[in-house]
Amino acid sequence: MSAEVVRRWYFIHSQKESPSNLVNPNLDNKGSQSRKENKSIEIRIRKCRCNSTWCPECFKMRGSRKVADRIRAMNWRSIRHVVLTIDRKLFNSGKEAYEYVSKEKLINRMLRNLKRSHGIDYRDYIYILEFHKDGFPHWHLLVERYVQGKDAMIGGDLLRKYWTVGSVSEGYVKSEKHYKELSGYYEKNGYFDGKEGHQGTLPEWALKYEKSIRRYDGKRKDTGEEKPEMTKGEKMEKEMKAKEKEVKGINRVRTTYEIIINKCGSQTQIEMVAMGGMAGFGMMVDYEYRKMKKLLRGAVYEEGIGVVADVDYNDIRKICSEIKDERLIQNVVMLDAFIRENQIII
Repeated sequence: MSAEVVRRWYFIHSQKESPSNLVNPNLDNKGSQSRKENKSIEIRIRKCRCNSTWCPECFKMRGSRKVADRIRAMNWRSIRHVVLTIDRKLFNSGKEAYEYVSKEKLINRMLRNLKRSHGIDYRDYIYILEFHKDGFPHWHLLVERYVQGKDAMIGGDLLRKYWTVGSVSEGYVKSEKHYKELSGYYEKNGYFDGKEGHQGTLPEWALKYEKSIRRYDGKRKDTGEEKPEMTKGEKMEKEMKAKEKEVKGINRVRTTYEIIINKCGSQTQIEMVAMGGMAGFGMMVDYEYRKMKKLLRGAVYEEGIGVVADVDYNDIRKICSEIKDERLIQNVVMLDAFIRENQIII
């Protein structure tokens, strides 16, 4: 969908002149004989999450598992666990250190030099960013070599030769049990060790940073396996995100991680669907998800879709009255008019 189409869609649903019945939409149940038990519309809601890799709640729900699965896909016998830290004497702040390492691509450059100059080849790798209490960064680099055991060792001298901004430590995975504990701990906590949690939390300077901070990256292994087919809910979410991204791109406003994370959960993604999914709309409303769930009678959770409930017009009136979102009422009126005009029998 082009940006022009998205702009038009957004204009119609957000800026259209309000109909006279906007405050109390005229959903009078006329023609209810054509609606099975007067329930013609399905409401689906999902918590509007920021999905940021630096949001403590969102990352533990999806991101940490993704990283842990990425690690589990490696052969533990061939892994070297390298920790890369920063020398405080070389930089005035954690921000300065992070920007230097990122701009110069020091980790990728180090791996490339090890491979080209010393034959230190690898099948796969991933590096993960964590922070110290003082805001300085450090990275956990897991490299899967083609060889196993002691033969997989890279060597401290070689690592220090190409990592010149701080100290380096190289370790190995002792056993399969140790490896499962390592990946399992990361999946649960979002960082590798320690109990205080600051390792996986953005420091003050990073919260106010207006550029993206990559939490993890690496060379993905080409397994040759086909990707699993997306569920109906995943496809719907992907399409909605694509539309939202195009709309935001028209007039993008710079933001910070602090704003993104603080806003997480304060909105609800709501869809009203009729005709078995052939007619409906989706939008975000400034209404807390937990409160929204209480408005839906008989709601159930469906995997990949969210919380779902069949509603009648009395339910919709109550929801519109409670939320007080003009755009929502507009969309409800438009959807109801479409159903009536097409004489839809549910």
